[in-house]
Amino acid sequence: MTDEVQKGMYCCVPATPGLRMLTFPDGTQTGVMGLNEILAAVYDEGGQVSRETAEEIVERLAVKNYILASVRREYCDLLVEEYRKYVNARSRTAPVEARRSATGGNGNSRRGFLSKLLKVFGRLYPH
Repeated sequence: MTDEVQKGMYCCVPATPGLRMLTFPDGTQTGVMGLNEILAAVYDEGGQVSRETAEEIVERLAVKNYILASVRREYCDLLVEEYRKYVNARSRTAPVEARRSATGGNGNSRRGFLSKLLKVFGRLYPH
C-alpha cells in the first residue's frame, strides 16, 4: 500500500444524501442538492422535456443552491439533457411499475421471474 491518496478517494467520508454532481460540457463540475427530488416532482407534474422545464428546474434548484445569474443559461442547457435522461429512464421502468401494481405491488410471479428480471436489466444496461 502506498502513502499516496488518489484524488477523490476518501474512505472515511460518507456520501452526502441528496448531493448530485453535474458535469458541464467544458468539464467543470459542481455539486447540487435536491436535483433528484426536483426531477421526480417535475416528472410527476407532467413536465415535458423543454427549455421552459429546465428553467423551472433551475428555479427550484436555486432555493437550496447558489446559482450565479451569469451561468443560469449553462445550467438550463445541461438540465434539459439531464431531465431527458431522467424521463427516458422512467419510461423504461414504467412497464415494471405497471406489473408491480397489477400483481399486488411486488411484480413477482413464481414462474419466469428471473427471465423478466434479466430482460429489465438488459434494457437498462445494454452491452
